[in-house]
Amino acid sequence: MEKMIGVKVLIGDEVLAISLSIELIFINFTKRKQNFNAMRYLVIIEETETGYSAYVPDLPGCISVGGSREEIESNIQEAITFHLEGMKEDGVEIPRPRTEAVNMTFPEVA
Repeated sequence: MEKMIGVKVLIGDEVLAISLSIELIFINFTKRKQNFNAMRYLVIIEETETGYSAYVPDLPGCISVGGSREEIESNIQEAITFHLEGMKEDGVEIPRPRTEAVNMTFPEVA
């Protein structure tokens, strides 16, 4: 589901308004090898010039890339699992999902 969002960027004293086309998906994680409780993390998928990139706002540093939509979904799921397993092995508390997505409608700009 592709949505347009507006972003304001402050550069010096100037504010730039930028429209971005991004795709938001949720990935469910069920119990796996490390016996994680099921959690639902927001995943941001962006189309790039060479394919797709994805990141998880609630898991800083958890990112992935892929050449197709199917590949990026598989890659980010693997990246999240690896990230959570590493956190658990290091004794770091697994963050609860907190990020939410909101769809907003903006009028067309001529």
